[in-house]
Amino acid sequence: MKSGGGAFEVYPNPTSGIFTINLKNNKVETKICVYDALGNYVLEMVSLKNSKENIDLTGQPKGIYTLEIESAGETIMKKIILQ
Repeated sequence: MKSGGGAFEVYPNPTSGIFTINLKNNKVETKICVYDALGNYVLEMVSLKNSKENIDLTGQPKGIYTLEIESAGETIMKKIILQ
């Protein structure tokens, strides 16, 4: 498992609710999960070879979330700040 990494970009971060994931060179199915600060599942989706995905956390409490991206047997995690 890696933290951060250059396989994708997340913006804006911090976010007010909606952020975009730019999956660089996405040629395979990608699983996207978001967890709250306590590790509780908030969102899960699968990106089918799309290069950009919009994630909507509007309505979720403000705080720090963990974005987990799994693709081609590799998992990368990144912190997202919802303000």
